[in-house]
Amino acid sequence: LDAPGGGMTVGLVAVMLLAALPDFARVAVGSAPRLIVRRAPARSAPVALTVSEIVSALPGLVGLRVLSSLAPSEIAGSIARFPPAAPADVANPPLVLPDGGRRLQLSERESELFDFLKEVAAVSGCKTTMRVAGGWVRDKLLGRDCDDIDLALDNMTGLSFANAIRAALEERGELLHIGVIQANPEQSKHLETVAISLRGFAIDLVNLRSEEYSSGSRIPSDVHFGSPLSDAARRDLTINSMFYNLHTDALEDMTGRALADLEARRIDTPLEPLETLLDDPLRVLRAIRFGARFDYDIAERLSTAMCDQGVQAQLSSKISRERVLRELASMIGASGAAPVRAFRQIHALRLHEAIFLADFRFDKMFGKSAPPPDESEVERAARTHEASRALRGATGHIESLHAILSEDVGQSAGPCVDRRVTRWKGFDAPNNTQQALADKWTAEVEAAAAAAHVASEVHTPYAETLGLGALLQNMQQVHADKSERFRVWMATALLPLAPRRGGRDLAESVMRQGLRGMTSADILAVQRMHAHAPDFEEMALRRTMVEGRPTNPASRRELGMLLRASGKTWRSTLQLALVRTLPPLEVAPTEAQTKEWRGRAETVEVVRAFAQLSRHIEKQKLQNCSLSKVCAQGGVGAAALLDGNELMANGVPKGRAVGIALAELVAWQLEQPEATRSDALAWLKLHLAEEP
Repeated sequence: LDAPGGGMTVGLVAVMLLAALPDFARVAVGSAPRLIVRRAPARSAPVALTVSEIVSALPGLVGLRVLSSLAPSEIAGSIARFPPAAPADVANPPLVLPDGGRRLQLSERESELFDFLKEVAAVSGCKTTMRVAGGWVRDKLLGRDCDDIDLALDNMTGLSFANAIRAALEERGELLHIGVIQANPEQSKHLETVAISLRGFAIDLVNLRSEEYSSGSRIPSDVHFGSPLSDAARRDLTINSMFYNLHTDALEDMTGRALADLEARRIDTPLEPLETLLDDPLRVLRAIRFGARFDYDIAERLSTAMCDQGVQAQLSSKISRERVLRELASMIGASGAAPVRAFRQIHALRLHEAIFLADFRFDKMFGKSAPPPDESEVERAARTHEASRALRGATGHIESLHAILSEDVGQSAGPCVDRRVTRWKGFDAPNNTQQALADKWTAEVEAAAAAAHVASEVHTPYAETLGLGALLQNMQQVHADKSERFRVWMATALLPLAPRRGGRDLAESVMRQGLRGMTSADILAVQRMHAHAPDFEEMALRRTMVEGRPTNPASRRELGMLLRASGKTWRSTLQLALVRTLPPLEVAPTEAQTKEWRGRAETVEVVRAFAQLSRHIEKQKLQNCSLSKVCAQGGVGAAALLDGNELMANGVPKGRAVGIALAELVAWQLEQPEATRSDALAWLKLHLAEEP
């Protein structure tokens, strides 16, 4: 077999034997046994082909009965068109389950779409086998809806089939836009992808692929048509490697492990993990994202490979910062995302440097105090390590926020913050329901505080006195908005690098260099949160006792001006202030650790302070304050009673004085929520008269 051409000879003998036994061949095609043919000497990996695949490769054949009429050279030419399939590492036999449509519980929309695609293939003469691949199959098996479909074609490009779809639609008077994403092997994007939108589905069309690598390089020297097995073997994770065959209605697990890993709630790779990760180092982050999303365990062998210094170095240098940012954003904001679990994995694998600090320019980071040009690589590495260690400190703050918002202590290792908040059904219910839900957690905190001999300031219900429901409502609004959720998570992750009073803004350097691709609006929002979180902290902790009750003494004017300065992100800033004030919690805490942390005097006092501040904002009807609006007339975000032109028309000089007068007018309105335009004009007249 190791002789040149020996593998082909064995393959031909096997095919000819089947041709001589037509009755057996008919059975063999149905059961799809495998012929393992070894080609030598260029590649040691065997070619694994089913009999069905061999038959489909032979042009113009109906079945194996007519093979004997072909010359050996014709058979050899047909088989030679097959590329090497899967490496020998994929040892498990493929699993092909019939009646896949029923198993996947296809919706009526999906069935109609697949029927249309098969009709297009038939009418256009495209003799190709279509398979839905990857995430759609996984989600359907998990009982989840999915409108994103990857369609894999066995012998034609995605663009060719997209053009066939467009031609079929044009005959019906419909239009189709085709988008093409070019391959970029240097960034580990090995295959051209064609994207279309059809019947309410986002569809990516690609061909099944097989790759060959030159020695010493992880960039494929050749990417060409492959078999289902070779394509599945090159995918990122086993749970993303399954196919649904549109023609046979079969569910195909070509690695033989995907269904088992899905059942075992396990994240693993089709090939050896190190090989899979070096093919595309971004798969490190994809493994974290899917593990966090589904709450699956990462296989030990994969976790070991993810810690490999070579893999992490490739993630830093080979993958564009924009792709890293997109993956990070998906960990935070994609459907079903679980940021807490994702950040735990990032912490455990020590990935902060590879994610946040790649491509760093310390001269830009440290401004005028930049290190000298002759700074050694050792000194530069030490600075990077120091920043990475600081970022790891944010995980304890993330855990503390999660513990506050978890439904009960036993769930502290489970749901993520945003998923937890949306499960508070009382947010849209009457206030008494919100209070009842808040009291459930309050009772536990009070009991823990009593056990720890923490003096209780009041005897009235905790939620009623402190407005815990108002605090939770503010959190819910933050996490209900996808953009705001991303911003507050980024602000939390970068909290250790936030500027102290008058200090350098290292977090901005990370966002602009380490995470290129963040929008200016996102960067400015994170900076504003970092800037005003200390003000919220100071205001929350400034409490006095009034008639035996703890009360926040902040005036409506003072509080309103802070909310105005924070802008529309004030709720996110309030949450960030809570996070930075709470004592950090252990990473991935046990139930006992979470319960002990909740009962600490420091934890109880901080929660009380911020809950009461939230209630104070609500009582003052300041919830709708923003940068461009003033809270007046019962809390509705109304414009200032006088604009700049009116101020100048009534004696305010042009230029900087207009802005100063407008700010003072806003502050006055906050103290006088019932004031009218006439009252504002009277105030302005008096104000100008008092000025020198």
